[in-house]
Amino acid sequence: MSYETLDTLGRRMVQKLREAAGASQNAPAYLFWGQTPEELWKVLRDFAQNEALRAGIPPEILFPLRSVITRNGYTVMAILFHRGKLHLTGARVQVMPTAKA
Repeated sequence: MSYETLDTLGRRMVQKLREAAGASQNAPAYLFWGQTPEELWKVLRDFAQNEALRAGIPPEILFPLRSVITRNGYTVMAILFHRGKLHLTGARVQVMPTAKA
């Protein structure tokens, strides 16, 4: 069993997206997560409805991602909108709350 922080996983996912898309290392990318695929979808839907246009992403291209999230059981998803195309990667991971000392 492997443990990785969400920050580390997210950075790795975003890095791979940028490389695959041929985007610069400072191209805006977004990381979303939830405890369940349904929760992840709610977070992404909220972004689509409230923030996507401001981020330069057409919201209508995000709504079909519900089926991708559900079908793959994703709980973490990174997206990058580059040169008019949406690039994404997802993972099914158990997101555990942080322990406080």
